[in-house]
Amino acid sequence: MWTVLLVDGKKADGTQVPLFGPDPIGSLTFTANGRFSWQVMRTNNRPPFKSNNRDTGTADENKATVQGTLSFFGTYTVDEAAKAIDVRIEGDSFPNSEGSRGRWVVAQINDDTLTYDVPIAETAIPGAAYTSIENIWKKVK
Repeated sequence: MWTVLLVDGKKADGTQVPLFGPDPIGSLTFTANGRFSWQVMRTNNRPPFKSNNRDTGTADENKATVQGTLSFFGTYTVDEAAKAIDVRIEGDSFPNSEGSRGRWVVAQINDDTLTYDVPIAETAIPGAAYTSIENIWKKVK
């Protein structure tokens, strides 16, 4: 199991934009039988619901939650020759991604750290002009 350190959009000019704020929280799990689960949330700008009921949040509370949370799961395979992890999304808090496939290009993996980029097309995040999303995870001991 891994805990998130960084999820940043990388622009063509090299600038990085924190997609979940300065101190995201999250978890990434890979199982031996080829399943994975990925969750990341903002720690800022995601206030608790005043009603204390997730079904009765206000429009602003729901918007902050949706924009500050991403969670998905599915299956994965490792392509050691390409230094990549290929994923198939089965369920996603952003329903448009369900059924999609992706490739996470691994830059570093060791006992403590996993760093990978997810190359993306402009159409994936319109207007953002990100070339990839950099992910850095620390192994939970």
